[in-house]
Amino acid sequence: MSHTTTPATDARQRRGVGYLQLLRSNRAFRWLFAARSVSLLGDWFNTLALFALLDKMRGDSASSFGWVLILKLAPLLVMGPAAGVVADRFNRKRVMVWTDLLRGVVVIGLLLLARWPRLDLLLTLTFLQISLSAFFEPARSAAVAQICSRDELLAANALMAVTWSIMLTVGAAVGGVASHLFGWQTAILLDAATYVASALLILPIHLPSHQPARRGVGAWHALGLGDAVDGFRFMWHNPAVATMVSAKGAWGVGGALTLMLTLFGQRVYPLLGSPVLGMTLFYSARGVGTAFGPILFRRLAGHSLDAMRWAISASFLLAAVSYFAFGFVHSLPLAVLFVILAHLGGATIWVFSTVLIQRSVPQAFQGRVFAAEMALFTLTFSLSTWIFGALRDVLGVDLHVLMRALAGGILLAGLVWSAAARTWPLRRDAEPALEATADRAAARAAGERP
Repeated sequence: MSHTTTPATDARQRRGVGYLQLLRSNRAFRWLFAARSVSLLGDWFNTLALFALLDKMRGDSASSFGWVLILKLAPLLVMGPAAGVVADRFNRKRVMVWTDLLRGVVVIGLLLLARWPRLDLLLTLTFLQISLSAFFEPARSAAVAQICSRDELLAANALMAVTWSIMLTVGAAVGGVASHLFGWQTAILLDAATYVASALLILPIHLPSHQPARRGVGAWHALGLGDAVDGFRFMWHNPAVATMVSAKGAWGVGGALTLMLTLFGQRVYPLLGSPVLGMTLFYSARGVGTAFGPILFRRLAGHSLDAMRWAISASFLLAAVSYFAFGFVHSLPLAVLFVILAHLGGATIWVFSTVLIQRSVPQAFQGRVFAAEMALFTLTFSLSTWIFGALRDVLGVDLHVLMRALAGGILLAGLVWSAAARTWPLRRDAEPALEATADRAAARAAGERP
């Protein structure tokens, strides 16, 4: 890769590509953006519908809510290595289309809960749905890097994050109200329809060809296990990349936030006497924060690698301070404000770490690297959720005390990540070395001499 720059190109990199410019000029991204928007809307309908159902089934159990949240992510840890290999070996558009259609079928299966309202059935179907999502997400993240130029990547990922946030805000609000007024089955049907719509929107996309991961010899490589090991070896030999991959894992230390907001909405701040509407309010506030965070920090930090690392560190601090303050207030407006402020930072961590990986990891390895990143996030998120759910149910710790403790965990994770990022900084002049490491790993996978 050439890194020759001029004052004009440096200015362009600082300024980047505008959001509307990207949507107008990049047809493939426009279709992918629309597909994800529709799919995410249905996902939040699904989440609020399941919480409404679970509230009827299990009532006051924090652990039950926690297990649903864990199973909303756990398959990403279990399926992650295989999903990364699939994203690197096969056509990523086909992977996305088939997983969307299969997810629609599984979601329809949730209607069985109307006849058999069993927690084990709910957890099983949720696990299957998210197992399929484990294959979709690495393919989507790698596809963004295929269809966008380097100058477009930050705008593209910021738009994706804003979409997630808007759909969280709208989907949680509409889904919560729909579940409250019309029953959870209506939200489930709408979620299934959005998966079909997403698949249809992805079909027109033309993805540039990428060099698939080369298969080695023997059953080890035929099953994809060798490819997965090569992906981890690539990160092991590039600690700067591994540090970027760990950013979401560090944010996952605060994974119990989703459970805590659910419990606060249900038990401390029920809106108009409705626990579901209380949960909906906090989810929508979270969406507002994540919508504006990447846009704000993009303006403040720009596109340089050093600035993005600084923004991630600052975002950890902002989230920790905001949730620590949340743990002291007893006012609903102030609580909502602190949720918005905290997720200005959370979304920035997510977007900027994604861009840093897309800009530094060769295409042949991106599926596996993104799958490893999501697996690490899932692990820390699940542990955090399980621990704080148990602290509430078993020891009866006050929710405000738990929130302050969780804020301390986020601060500690941010400090550790920031120290690692300073120790192993990712530099543009390291990209040729990354390519060389990738070539050696690919050669080993194919049984060749490097």
